[in-house]
Amino acid sequence: MTQIQRLPLAVQTAYSDLLDRLQEDAVLELNGTPVLRERNGRKYWYIVQRLAGHTDEKYLGPNTDEVKARVERVQEIKAGLKLREKQRGKLTRMCREGGVPPVDAQTGKVLLALSKAGLFRLRGVIVGSHAFRCYPGLLGTQILEAHAATEDIDVAAFRSISVALDDHLDPALEDTLRQIGPFVARPNLHNQPTAWRDHGGGTMVELLAPNEGPERGEPMELPALGAYGTPLRFLDYLIHEPAQAAVLYRSGVLVNVPQPARYAIHKLIVATRRSATARQKSAKDIQQSAALIRILAEDRPDELVEAYHEAYGRGPSWKSHIQKGLLRLPEDARRALDDVIKEWSQVSVDMAFESLPNNIEDLIDELENPLSEVDIEGWAKGFGATTDCAICGTTVTRTFSFAEAAVGYYNIPEKAKDAAREQIENALSKTSVETGGWGDGSLCAYHNAQAAKDD
Repeated sequence: MTQIQRLPLAVQTAYSDLLDRLQEDAVLELNGTPVLRERNGRKYWYIVQRLAGHTDEKYLGPNTDEVKARVERVQEIKAGLKLREKQRGKLTRMCREGGVPPVDAQTGKVLLALSKAGLFRLRGVIVGSHAFRCYPGLLGTQILEAHAATEDIDVAAFRSISVALDDHLDPALEDTLRQIGPFVARPNLHNQPTAWRDHGGGTMVELLAPNEGPERGEPMELPALGAYGTPLRFLDYLIHEPAQAAVLYRSGVLVNVPQPARYAIHKLIVATRRSATARQKSAKDIQQSAALIRILAEDRPDELVEAYHEAYGRGPSWKSHIQKGLLRLPEDARRALDDVIKEWSQVSVDMAFESLPNNIEDLIDELENPLSEVDIEGWAKGFGATTDCAICGTTVTRTFSFAEAAVGYYNIPEKAKDAAREQIENALSKTSVETGGWGDGSLCAYHNAQAAKDD
């Protein structure tokens, strides 16, 4: 396996300190009073500013422990913002000189302007190569592929979150870009532009949105950003629960990027969806995925496995794309991912098996309880009572094998085995776990039904 090159400890510490300071100063620079608001059953932090004759509220973040901790520190460090900016500039230089990839001046200028307008505060997420450029700092490693040049800046946002925030970009996205340079909307088939090109420097900013419903071609409105985004499949997975990162430009820019593990798995998917004319981009997708898999398999295996299983469990289309993407990975990266999945899957099975009830009566009670949250599939794997659907790979629990293993595990007397097996099989068939259809158990219920129709 390729040797991972670590950033010097002093550089890792400097990057961590820079990110912490950017997060704190993001609260301070809003220059108001933090308040907690409830919207649509969820709680969010806002900064309330008292202006002439009215108040103005700016969205700060969800009501998480991390955001609350930052809010509590506001009053402690509110003075001396200029000094803190100079300190951040020093940390930025240390990171850049230590091997963390910076952005070019034009990209930095655009990201800084978007940040000041509130794009990242309003949950916009950088995706693509500029997100990948942030991972050496976040992961504390050298990633040669992260130094590749790119002019395009892709930003994604959920429409549902954009609607819920009740806040907006100030100034509007297009106005913000035109303050930087001669940005012109890129023509499309609709009246709502989703991309803008700087005719002076060549930089393009494109807005994207997850296509979570029926297939659609028209742009999707993002009210908080005052603009429209191009809808894309699989994007909801990528930008779910993003991480914050520091972009190395001037005194640092705080942005949101996808979780590294999600980025790695997502690149496996999109690499197989590109057209034959985009082979160079597809190869780049695989290179980035492989680079992250090598690092995460060693440093954050739990995150990699969780991201893989979530994507793999989203249905046949997702599985097909992931399987095709895996075949394109370099052998060492594919082996690293395979090994870590097997290792952590066994850990999960062992943990689930340890939670088995003390007796078979309690086991049956858990299976029959519709409100129970026990890991039935984990128990089934521990009993060796699972198989994979021959078509889509879905894990199928074999009810007879589960029941047979359970009566043996609990040493049930011979005369009571048949009744216990029957109770367990009946209970399993009424749970939410996949138990397959009629036949030899080689198919999940859905594909068993489809096969029956074909017959």
